[in-house]
Amino acid sequence: MTRDEVMRILDELPAGARAELRGTRILLKPTADDEDRKRGVTSQVAYFWGSRPMDDDGVPGALPSADGARGDVVILLDRVPAGGFRRVLLHELGHVLGYDEDDLEAMGLGGR
Repeated sequence: MTRDEVMRILDELPAGARAELRGTRILLKPTADDEDRKRGVTSQVAYFWGSRPMDDDGVPGALPSADGARGDVVILLDRVPAGGFRRVLLHELGHVLGYDEDDLEAMGLGGR
C-alpha cells in the first residue's frame, strides 16, 4: 500500500469528512510493535488511537466540530486480508468520525 493509494481513497470521501480527519494521521506499519502491544493490540488488523471532541457531559460530541478528531489510524499491513485494505481503512476512518461497530456494519464496513 502506498501513500498515493491512501490519498486516492481519502479523495473519494465527502469534503466534510475529509475536513474532520485533518487532525488524524494514517500510519501503515508492516507489523505490530511494542507501542501497539502497550496499547492492548492483540489480534486487531487496525485501530484508531486518539480522541474526538467531547460535549459538556463528557460524551464524544457530534461532528462536525471546530476541533475535529485527533489521533492516529494504525493499520498493521501483515494482518490486512488480501484485497481488504480499502475496507479496513474506511472502517477505521468511520470510528474517527464517530461511528460504532453497528453503524459500520450497516454501511457494509463491518467485520474487517
